[in-house]
Amino acid sequence: MDRESWITECRRLLADGRSLEDAIAFLRKDGASYFDSISVLMELKGISLKDATMLVFKSETWADERPKILESQPPLELFRRAAKQLRRRRRS
Repeated sequence: MDRESWITECRRLLADGRSLEDAIAFLRKDGASYFDSISVLMELKGISLKDATMLVFKSETWADERPKILESQPPLELFRRAAKQLRRRRRS
């Protein structure tokens, strides 16, 4: 799926009464990366990069990756990397 398809499917899930955690789980299961998930949540909920990053980072879906994420990327770098990927996606 592409980003727009993910957004559409997550909107449907939320409209059907599913939780945001369910939407994040769907994204991961469908192959969305950590940063894809952040990008989708920003668009889906109209929230900031910081808020979307915290929602994905604190989700049960991504709990198994938290240590690796923190080891590989200091928190500020996480925001910069997510912002860079979001800018690239918006251009395409």
